[in-house]
Amino acid sequence: MTSGLPPAAVADRLQARMAAQVRRDGPMRFDRYMEQALYAPGLGYYERAAPVFGANGDFVTAPELGGLFARCMAHFCDFALNALDADAVAEYGAGSGTLARGVLAAARRPIADYWTIERSASLRRRQPQSLRQAEALPKPFEGVVLANEFLDALPARCFEVADSGVRERMVAVRRERDDLHWTLQESEDLSAAVHDVFSGLGRKPPQGYRSEWRREAYAAWLAELDGAMRRGLVLVADYGYPRREYYHPQRTEGTLRCHANHRAHADPLQRPGQQDISVDVDFTAVAELAADFGFETLMFTTQAGFLLEYGLLEAMDQSQTAAGRLAQRGEVETLTHPDRMGERFRVLALGRDFPADLPHEVCPDHRNRL
Repeated sequence: MTSGLPPAAVADRLQARMAAQVRRDGPMRFDRYMEQALYAPGLGYYERAAPVFGANGDFVTAPELGGLFARCMAHFCDFALNALDADAVAEYGAGSGTLARGVLAAARRPIADYWTIERSASLRRRQPQSLRQAEALPKPFEGVVLANEFLDALPARCFEVADSGVRERMVAVRRERDDLHWTLQESEDLSAAVHDVFSGLGRKPPQGYRSEWRREAYAAWLAELDGAMRRGLVLVADYGYPRREYYHPQRTEGTLRCHANHRAHADPLQRPGQQDISVDVDFTAVAELAADFGFETLMFTTQAGFLLEYGLLEAMDQSQTAAGRLAQRGEVETLTHPDRMGERFRVLALGRDFPADLPHEVCPDHRNRL
C-alpha cells in the first residue's frame, strides 16, 4: 500500500512505473495511460486516501452540491420503477455513495436493492454498509441503472490530424529522465474510425485538429448492460455533446481536461495519479451503440430540463432558514444555469422493454440532435 506516501512521491512512483513500461513496450496509447493514472492499485487518482469530491476534494459533482439533485433522481426512479413494477436500482460510478444515500432517503416507492458498482476500492470503503456492492450489473436485472458522471471517466484514445493524415497521440518518455510527453504515431484502426466519423459529418478536420475517440469503452459498458438487463431504464447524466457539436470545427483542442484543487487544465501527463482526468461524452456514439444492443433512446435533454421535469422546484425545502434558502437557490443556479451545469450536462435515457413514454412536458426533446 502506498496511501501513506506524500502525493509527490505517489506521482513519482506511478510516473516511473509507466515510463518503464514505455521503455519496454514503446509509446503507450492514451486510454491505457488514463486507466493507470486513475485506477492503478495504491497509486491511481481514485485509489488515493485523500478526498476526491466536494469542497475538500478537487471538483464538485451534482450530488455533492446538496440534496436537490438526488431528490429529482429519486422522483425519476419512482416513475420508472412504478412503470416496470420493479424495486431495484444500480448505480455505476457510485463513488462514496452520496447520490445513493440521497435517492434512498427521498424515494417514495420502496427500493429493495440499491447496487453500487464502483471500481475504486478506496471509494467503496467509504460507502454506507447498507448499500449492496457489485462488480458488474447483477443478472438478471430489472429496474433502473444510474450513471452520473461515469462515462466521462472511461478511458479514451486521442488523435491529431497531421499533414500526413490522422495520427494517434501516444505517451512517450524522454531518454534521460522519466518525464512523459506526447508523440504521434500511425494507427490504422483509429485513423479509419476517425475517417468514418468525419465522413458521416460531411466534412474533413483541419490540420492540427485534436480530439478523442471512445467507442470501444462505450461498447464494452453497453455489452455488460445487455448481458444482464432483462427490462429496465438506463439514465446517463454527464457533460458532453451530440457528435456534430463534439467534433465542431472550432473545438480544435478536443475535450480532454484535468481537475486538481478545483482548477481545470489540459495537461494529463503532469502529476499522474494526483489529478482527475476526464473526456466529454459523445452522446451520439452512445445512442448508436445502444441501439445495436437493443436499447431504445427515450430521452436526450439538458440537465436543467431533466431536473425541472422531475420536480426540482417542488423538491426545494421552503422551511429552511434564510441562510439555508440562500444556499438552496445557489444550488439551483449551479444545477440549471446554462453556463454552469444546466446545459453543459446532458441526460440520456435508454430503455429496454420499458412500458411507458418518458414525459417531455418541461424538458426539451433533443433526440433529433443525436
